[in-house]
Amino acid sequence: MKNRRRLLLAVPAMLSASFLRAQQTPGIARIGVLAGTGDLIFREPFTRALRDLGWIEGNNLVIDWRPTAKLEEIPALAADVVRQKPHVVVTGGPRITQAVINATSAIPIVFIAVGDPVKLGFVKSLTRPGGNVTGFQTVADPGLPGKLLQMLKEAAPRTSRVGILVNPGNALHAGFAERSKEFAKSLGLSAVMLTIKDEKDFEPAFELAKREGVDGLLTPADILFNANRERIAALAVKQHLPSVSMFSYYADAGGMLAYAVSLESFVRNAARQADRILRGAKPADLPVEMADRYEFVINLRTAKQLGVRIPDSLRIQATRVIE
Repeated sequence: MKNRRRLLLAVPAMLSASFLRAQQTPGIARIGVLAGTGDLIFREPFTRALRDLGWIEGNNLVIDWRPTAKLEEIPALAADVVRQKPHVVVTGGPRITQAVINATSAIPIVFIAVGDPVKLGFVKSLTRPGGNVTGFQTVADPGLPGKLLQMLKEAAPRTSRVGILVNPGNALHAGFAERSKEFAKSLGLSAVMLTIKDEKDFEPAFELAKREGVDGLLTPADILFNANRERIAALAVKQHLPSVSMFSYYADAGGMLAYAVSLESFVRNAARQADRILRGAKPADLPVEMADRYEFVINLRTAKQLGVRIPDSLRIQATRVIE
């Protein structure tokens, strides 16, 4: 009788705990992913990371993938993703993140590859975001342009005049360009800004580079540039320009050097943040995290095409070499 009484008393507590778990973990989790077409190489590591956390696509998880390379499509895509009422939206880059923020103040957002989320107004602070947005800051180091230019100069010592691709529509490019010019001067380099606003501007920008005597190229991250990285790499090789870019996939696309935060570690962390939100955490309480792992990729095939001999001092720093 005593055991029966204990069991009866335990049942409400067990039911309550089950109810709380059901509230904290949706039966079918829905994640919307809006990113540039060039950024969706993270699809496989993202789904793998979610699988490791117990979320399996086609089982207890639905992911609404929305890739785009057209800036004019972003607001409509953001609104449509929000209309599907996902539990979390994962965004790639500042412009896409802003569009989703404009579309919802209720659905949790986890951003990837945003340089300064506080300056852009996405969060109140890095430690206490305070709203429905959190994520991962990409360019935490203001000295990154200098690091990129130093690598380029070390790989191709004859470089004297560097072209810097700039998209005026990217709020962070003005600051990046200014810091790049300062670092270029300290390295004995001059800098030429190559403005690219849309798809039709790539060839004219490289023609300008040729007229200006540019003999090296620096490419920062941008949704338009990322989607056209093979094109940028091909144009650089055509004009015999040693290049350095942000993110490893530029080297995979044919760029000579690439250095930035590890995208795979970023997306695995984004999956972890999404998992925490799916289990009941609030974005307002999840600190924005900084990059904790960088990768440096050298494309020796491209270097050989350009007649550049990569010194051993750079090779030993590489996390990966493409031969």
